[in-house]
Amino acid sequence: MAGERALSLGYPFAHCVARSITFTDDGSTLDIGDIPPCTIQEIKIAKTVDFDAGTNNQLDIGIKYSDGTTADPDAFVSNADLSSSTALGPLTATLVNSAAFKVGVDATITCTVDLTGTAATAGAAEVFVYFVPTETVR
Repeated sequence: MAGERALSLGYPFAHCVARSITFTDDGSTLDIGDIPPCTIQEIKIAKTVDFDAGTNNQLDIGIKYSDGTTADPDAFVSNADLSSSTALGPLTATLVNSAAFKVGVDATITCTVDLTGTAATAGAAEVFVYFVPTETVR
């Protein structure tokens, strides 16, 4: 749940934080969930309703660090397409650095919905971020 530290179950398998987004979230930076030091494995976006703004229908996924390091709003995913040009259902987002991403301190995963042009009247998706806590890797 957003705002709570992600649970580490003590085993080296994928954990997940998730959040629903809609077209009404346009321009807002939303917390997906808090994570411990970990390696980000995969990010999925499950679009259930096409976003229909006139120009851009995009999503950035980034991070806020607990140690005061400058936040990076598109550290993981930049400009994921939420429009009707992508199929409904789950899609695997391409990580910006094209490899698993290591997070060394407690942090919060964030997302920013970017809709421009004619105002959107529809759009809904679920965002899932899968990670393996560092403490469980031997």
